[in-house]
Amino acid sequence: MTHAEKEPYTKLSAVDKLRFEGQLAELKKTGSYFTLEDGTKSTDKLTRPKKFQTAFMYFKNDFMEELRAQGCKLDTNSRMKLAS
Repeated sequence: MTHAEKEPYTKLSAVDKLRFEGQLAELKKTGSYFTLEDGTKSTDKLTRPKKFQTAFMYFKNDFMEELRAQGCKLDTNSRMKLAS
């Protein structure tokens, strides 16, 4: 995969990492909660900061959607071998 092909996934990962770091910083600052994207407190939904996704995970999700759209009937392990 070329650098240009990796770029969209790398950008998505960077944005998600910023979200994670911001939520973690807010949690450390307040000590008990952070604000979710919808504006509610995390204590309202009993959640913790979700770890950010790597660029590979964004790529894998897109790749799996394409395979499903093509009607691929392979199991998960076989599909992952195709991705690599």
